[in-house]
Amino acid sequence: MSNQMTLTKKEYFESANIETFVPVKGLRTGTEYMMREYMYAVLIPDRSHPLSCVSVSNNSFSIDLWTGCALQCSYCHVQGMVEDMQGEGKMHVKPVKRNSFTVDEIVDSLIEHPYFISDKSIISIGTSSTEPFARGEVCNSTFDLMRAFTKRGLKNPFWIVTKFGIPADKIVDFEEIAQTNKIIISLCWSNAPKEIEPARNNRFAHLEKIRHINNISVNWYMRPLVPEWNGTVENVAYMINFVKENYSGCIDSIVPGGLRWTEGIEYGLTEARDLEMPQIIKEDNIKSMSDELWESIVEMCNESFPGVPVFYHSSCALTHALEVPSITLLQFEKPMDCGRSVCPDSQRSICTNCSISEQSVFKVQSKLDEIGIPVNVVSLDEKNLQLETTPSLDTFTPAVRQTILRVIADAINN
Repeated sequence: MSNQMTLTKKEYFESANIETFVPVKGLRTGTEYMMREYMYAVLIPDRSHPLSCVSVSNNSFSIDLWTGCALQCSYCHVQGMVEDMQGEGKMHVKPVKRNSFTVDEIVDSLIEHPYFISDKSIISIGTSSTEPFARGEVCNSTFDLMRAFTKRGLKNPFWIVTKFGIPADKIVDFEEIAQTNKIIISLCWSNAPKEIEPARNNRFAHLEKIRHINNISVNWYMRPLVPEWNGTVENVAYMINFVKENYSGCIDSIVPGGLRWTEGIEYGLTEARDLEMPQIIKEDNIKSMSDELWESIVEMCNESFPGVPVFYHSSCALTHALEVPSITLLQFEKPMDCGRSVCPDSQRSICTNCSISEQSVFKVQSKLDEIGIPVNVVSLDEKNLQLETTPSLDTFTPAVRQTILRVIADAINN
C-alpha cells in the first residue's frame, strides 16, 4: 500500500479486498471463534490510514470514529471485531477514538475514494461501532461529521441508527443540516429483557421536537425479535400500543426483524455474558423470524398505524425515505420478500418501473471499470437477480461485493 493518503484505484481495490480473521478463545468454554481483525467491510484495514474508520455497511458508508459503547447490548455484531475488543475479550464500555485522524481528514479521504458518489452515497454514522447519539463527545462528533459534508456543499443523505433517541439539545443542529441534506433516523426498540439489552430508556423521547423538520424521516426498527426473549404477539402488541398512544403520527415506517447470526454475536452472548444462544438459523448475517409473527405484526400495525409502511428489509425503509427505486434491487433479488412488505403503491410503482436489459450489463461493466474493480460481468438475469461474473462474487470481500451490487442498482435505477 502507498504511504500517501490518496491511493491508486488498484490500491483502493486491493485494500477493500483484504479481510483477515483472528482466532479468539471463548472466555467461558475455550471454544475457538474466528473473528474479523478489523471492522466488517472496512475500506482500508490499516489504522495508519483515515479510511480505517470507514466501512461499506448496510447499503451505506459507515463512518466509525470510535470503538466501544456504553449500551453494551449482548447481541451487538461489533463483538466480532478484534479491534473493538479490550483486553479481557469484551467491548470497551467507554468509547475511545479509533485513530488520531480528524473528521476533515476522514471525510476528505472518503470523498476521494472511487466508490464514493457525491450527493448520492448514503452516509451512516456509528453503524459499525457505537451509539452515535451517546451524550458528550460522541454525539458532538456525529454532528461534526454531518457538517463536514454540508460545508463542502455535498448533499449526501445521512442515516443514524440509534437506541439513545433524539438528543433534545441538538434540535437547532438538526434544523440546520436538514436544510440541505436528508436525515434518516432509525429508532431501535424491541423491548428485550434487561440482561439482553441493558439500556431501559424511552427510544422515542423528544421525537415530537423534530417532526416539524421536513427533511427528516424516522422509522422504527422493531428488532431483534427473538422467541426466547421478546418475539411474542403479546410483547409486540404492548409495544405497538405504547407507540400508538404516545407517538402516533411521528413514525414514517416500521421495520420488524429477527436476530442475525455471526460468530461474533454468538461469542458475545455465550462467552462474554454467559447467556444462552437462541435457536436461530446459523447462516452468517442472516436474520430469521417466523412467518406467523410477521403476519401478526403486519395485522396489528395496519390497525394501529394505517398508511404507515411495514417493511421486511431495512433497505426498503431507506428507499422509501429517499423516494428512489430500491437501492438493493429487492424486487429482483428477493421478490417474495418484496411482496411481503406493506409498501405504498406509489413506492411500488417507482421500483417496478425499473427493468434489466442487455444494456444494463454494459452500463454495469462500464462503471466497474471506471472505479477500478477487476471483474467481468458475464450476464445479469432479472429472475432473482442472477448475476454471473468472472471471478465470481463469492471470491471478493463483503466491501467489494456490496459495492458491485450497489453499482448494479445504480446502473438499473438511472
